[in-house]
Amino acid sequence: MNLAQYIRFLIALSLLFPLAVTLPNLLLRIAVAGAKPQINAALVLMSAVASPMSEELLFVEICSGNYIVEQAGRSGRRLVNGVPFVAGHFYQLSGKGWEFVVSVAEVLLLMGVSALFAAWVYVRWEHNQWVLIFIHALLNFYSTTFAISETSGFSWVDNVG
Repeated sequence: MNLAQYIRFLIALSLLFPLAVTLPNLLLRIAVAGAKPQINAALVLMSAVASPMSEELLFVEICSGNYIVEQAGRSGRRLVNGVPFVAGHFYQLSGKGWEFVVSVAEVLLLMGVSALFAAWVYVRWEHNQWVLIFIHALLNFYSTTFAISETSGFSWVDNVG
């Protein structure tokens, strides 16, 4: 296998892994949403392209400038990246009183687990940020295309998927 073939193989693998990882989420959404996708091109562009790229790349850049994070190395950077990633999803909070407390717990749990999974993928894929961008983009695309509710943000489908 020459270098060009090897690079094509790596790119294909970087795309297939995110598809495999996100397939259960897609199938669950199709089952619940009744396979009636609703595509809004601007929303898809924002949520499936701009958001994943900015979150995955920008948060790493923000964290990589931090001395403590630099001392933790590349893997530690990916873990610390989870803090602004989780905080960046607080816009999905809803409710008042106990509903708000539950909403905070959902965001912390789901985004915290997502950040840990992302850290594992980042290390496993030898610090390949593109695999994470593709996973994030696919999940956002599914969420936007097969929205379960108006807010779509933390329905049971998001938590299970």
